[in-house]
Amino acid sequence: MGLGLPLGQKISRAEADVGQIPDPRSQIPDPRSQIPDPRSQIPDPRSQIPDPRSQRVLLVEDDNASQLLEGIVLARLGLEVDLARNGAEALEFLSRKDYALVIMDCVMPVMGGIEATRRIRDGSANSRNPDIPIIAITADAMPENLKACKLAGMNDCLTKPASLAAVREIIQKWLPVAGETSTT
Repeated sequence: MGLGLPLGQKISRAEADVGQIPDPRSQIPDPRSQIPDPRSQIPDPRSQIPDPRSQRVLLVEDDNASQLLEGIVLARLGLEVDLARNGAEALEFLSRKDYALVIMDCVMPVMGGIEATRRIRDGSANSRNPDIPIIAITADAMPENLKACKLAGMNDCLTKPASLAAVREIIQKWLPVAGETSTT
């Protein structure tokens, strides 16, 4: 009688354990689960539009009125903007922080935009991204000035005062779309 209780408990436990043996058929994966959903292969068209809120732009401008006007236009487009007052300050910013784009005045005290761009492009500026798109913003849209901007390595040019539409067009042209880089 003393053995019946422990033996009965062992048998009950063994019977319970039998119910825990996995069915071998449950180990075979369902082949339908291996086929990707075709809808997952179609890119979401919204992913092709840059999210400007995630883009930080460096505005390099010495004139207070231009800083205010250009800053408002960029903010209206939803961009985060840092401000440098001359080319030397711009080089400092670019060595410490990543930016998606630089909008740079050409003529400024201390160091102008053309010289700052040359230094960014030749690597002497210690910029984190020497290939960053740099957009000139200038009141002097004469062909000689535009040529000097291109030769220094600026990618494009805006003429002051730049309209919201002109700035939007430049931003859409040069800011990378998610997962892509500009090839222009």
